[in-house]
Amino acid sequence: MCCILLCSCNSNGRKAEKRNTKADSALIEYKNQKDVVATDQYDSLQSVSIDTNTLKGKRQFIMNQFVTERPIEGPDYDTLVDINYDGFDDYIIGFYAPCGTGIKNGVLIFIYNPQQNRYIEDSILSNIPNPTFYLKERRITSFYLAYGGGCGRKLDFINGKWVETMTFWVDNKEQNSIWQIEYPLNKKKKNVKHPYDMIPPKEILQTNVNMEDAHYRAFQ
Repeated sequence: MCCILLCSCNSNGRKAEKRNTKADSALIEYKNQKDVVATDQYDSLQSVSIDTNTLKGKRQFIMNQFVTERPIEGPDYDTLVDINYDGFDDYIIGFYAPCGTGIKNGVLIFIYNPQQNRYIEDSILSNIPNPTFYLKERRITSFYLAYGGGCGRKLDFINGKWVETMTFWVDNKEQNSIWQIEYPLNKKKKNVKHPYDMIPPKEILQTNVNMEDAHYRAFQ
């Protein structure tokens, strides 16, 4: 059902041997959280009669699939948001992953296709970790930082699609951590020395996630 695209850590042709191995391990840890087997307590949802001729019914069908296939994760919420600015509301399910060492907010995003009158899962945005959607600015930020390291990125809505405009990687060296930042559109790079934290520094990535309340307001 889901295609996980976490932090796009190789967008500029970076060779595999030069990548941050601890960050990669953290992302693999996050990715593995999606493989949850449905339990008997949700089997009855699979037989529920739903009128999928209506948009409400289509959304209920998607939610039932989520609950039966990923029962441990939740959902935390679901909402309607025009995420691709085409004038039609899209369907978003928010959840919190059950395991891992970092903060683990996630989303599934289903784009409404008016020609086909159905919701289609967005393979770019679904399952990005810890997203904050700045709708007025047409911007999304996302990150996953485990104990050993991690990465993050910023996307901007440009020419009708979401484009990765900044990425970062970091190894946990405590007070001596170096945050490696790249800008795919202009190929620029820079390093910032900043103590390691489970949330990116504000000067590196804007986010509404905080340590006190991992379940947060994602849409601004």
